[in-house]
Amino acid sequence: MAYEVNNKQVMPNNGDLPELVIREILVYLPIKSLFRFKSVSKQWNNLISDPFFARCYSCRCDHPHKATLWAMHYNDNK
Repeated sequence: MAYEVNNKQVMPNNGDLPELVIREILVYLPIKSLFRFKSVSKQWNNLISDPFFARCYSCRCDHPHKATLWAMHYNDNK
């Protein structure tokens, strides 16, 4: 959603979105994309690496076994 500043159209940056909104969007993405998106920023890396996010993802996931593998991968990297 764009807004105007001094008659110029400006697009808000990622920082303008609450973390909850970003999380709600990310839980609908494939796991492969999530691993790639961890390199977008520290905030996204922390969000995607959070065990709470893994639980949210597994609840929404069409294939819970994939989410379980992801959680196991996450725990191995700690």
